[in-house]
Amino acid sequence: MVTRLFQGLFLCIFCLLAGCGDAPVVEDIADKERPEGPPLVLLGIDSLGWEMIDPLIAAGEMPNMAALAERGVTAELSIVQPPFSPPNWTSIATGRSPEAHGVDGFFDNRLAIRVPTVFERLSAAGLKVGLYDYLITWPPRPLPGGFMIPGWLRLDDRVEPADLAVRAGWPEGEKPFVHNVVDVGGLGPTAASIRAELKHKAGDFLRVANAFDLDVAAVNYYGVDVASHHFFHTLEPEAFDPPIPLEPEFENFLPQTLREFDRVVGEMAAAVGDRGHLVIVSDHGARSDPTPVRNWGYNTERFFELADVGEEDGFQELNSFIIISARVAPGSAEEREPAINKLVETVSGTQTLDGRNLFDVTVRRTPADDIDAMGRALKGLDEWQREALTTNLPAYAFIFISVRPEVVDSVWLAEGEGRMVKIGNQRLAINELIEPHDFTGIHTERALLLAAGPAIQAVDERQQASVLDVAPLLFYLAGQNIPDDLEGKVDTSWLAPDLLQRRPPKLVPAAEVPTLEASEAEDVGKSEELMERLRALGYVQ
Repeated sequence: MVTRLFQGLFLCIFCLLAGCGDAPVVEDIADKERPEGPPLVLLGIDSLGWEMIDPLIAAGEMPNMAALAERGVTAELSIVQPPFSPPNWTSIATGRSPEAHGVDGFFDNRLAIRVPTVFERLSAAGLKVGLYDYLITWPPRPLPGGFMIPGWLRLDDRVEPADLAVRAGWPEGEKPFVHNVVDVGGLGPTAASIRAELKHKAGDFLRVANAFDLDVAAVNYYGVDVASHHFFHTLEPEAFDPPIPLEPEFENFLPQTLREFDRVVGEMAAAVGDRGHLVIVSDHGARSDPTPVRNWGYNTERFFELADVGEEDGFQELNSFIIISARVAPGSAEEREPAINKLVETVSGTQTLDGRNLFDVTVRRTPADDIDAMGRALKGLDEWQREALTTNLPAYAFIFISVRPEVVDSVWLAEGEGRMVKIGNQRLAINELIEPHDFTGIHTERALLLAAGPAIQAVDERQQASVLDVAPLLFYLAGQNIPDDLEGKVDTSWLAPDLLQRRPPKLVPAAEVPTLEASEAEDVGKSEELMERLRALGYVQ
């Protein structure tokens, strides 16, 4: 406690000497009675809109969101363009539009951000700040006294500080849970990844946050976004005619996911307590798509098994969603051609019981030392094939397998024997090889905000605001003056009257707000692993 009092005194003296105008008010963060978790938490939830959860709240199925809304403020947020995650999470973090902050695509990274984030500015002001799975934070940078765990568009597993897991008490070789899109060939592993995030992330986040004794923290969840793409028809089945068939284990998946997220909200609210502030925000919403796109996921291992090929033959799976992409490692023709031929014969010979071929297979041989051959190989390729060839060299060859949609659809919708396929004299069910992914949910251009805590008064009516208003609110709730380069504002009607009278929001020149030194640029780009994750969510073709 003595340390925190000295920290507050130091901040005041620093800002007075630096000419910051009125010193930031830090007592809200360095309060004598701190909550069990960080005093200010931003809980990000990708792809959540009020239209999805208002019916569940009204039915009493999301009691923690309802309780927070009862004592706080709710708002529908307009978003920035383009209307997907990286630009909007960056606008939330910076309070600036994409034209200012520079992030407008999925392959941008933290080094593309041209303006300081609220988290960096609060860190420079002396607060301990931690970012857990927040988007566009790779490559991670040090935050003095805090940490940075990059979000799911990361290209490797680096964190700052590097010994974060050890400092938070994880045994050697273990680490905090972070979201990923895994094994997108099947719905089962996709659902398991969503459930794992909901089960583990809150506890792991609070464990790290408390180990670093944070003042301000942000943690993002992505499972609702994945679930809304794959399973929106389980939330609004009446929107789909004919109904979308599902295995029994997935019949109520999106409502279950939302109810489980409400449990996460309760866990976070309990950690923050009545003395801290919890701000829940999304980057966009989601709605049903009555004309869903059907994609196919492949059981690549089963294809390899049936052809009796594998890693020992140089085969490496690159992608199993919509199309199989496989790399064949460099080697001699005598080593590689027999295995390639076995796979081609197996795939080409997979037929319906009445003799129709189900799959097309293409082999692209790419001698790494023959530039002319590479140029010829790239001609006529679709985007995925070109991506595989240009990001996974050297290779002896690349193999691409795709469905014949009209044939595969007819078999999948058949019953009994009609769902069987044959390979030579062997019969097997079609679901041993492929599985449909019906993308029944699409994004909307409205996000949500729910804020509660001692500085927030209860506001009955749903408010209207922008994702650009989140950063100014975070500055205020952290006890800081607000830089005048932010494009949003603090809505004073949301603030507790006694606090508003004592400490109204104050704009100060941006040049007077402490910032961290710029980090060194690194040579970073896109990877095939990242491409696979984006395909899994339908963001790239």
